[in-house]
Amino acid sequence: MYVTVFLFASSYAILRTFLGPIMTMFHASYDLLANGRKHIPLWLIFIYITLIWAVCLGSYPWIVESWKMLYPYFFYYEATAEL
Repeated sequence: MYVTVFLFASSYAILRTFLGPIMTMFHASYDLLANGRKHIPLWLIFIYITLIWAVCLGSYPWIVESWKMLYPYFFYYEATAEL
């Protein structure tokens, strides 16, 4: 297999699965609601939060695809036995 496929799939899967929801969804939502109210109108904050959540939830098919790309690297013998 290719090194670039492994690097892409592993970094994308780890970042989008574990760090993405924590940092973008929860931290950004809290920060916009807590600190953004001083400078940004409330209706715009809810639009931003909705768009942030939509991007994170919309990347779910790509997360599944990247985990499938990693499967042959970690379970090589099981993957070749099924062929």
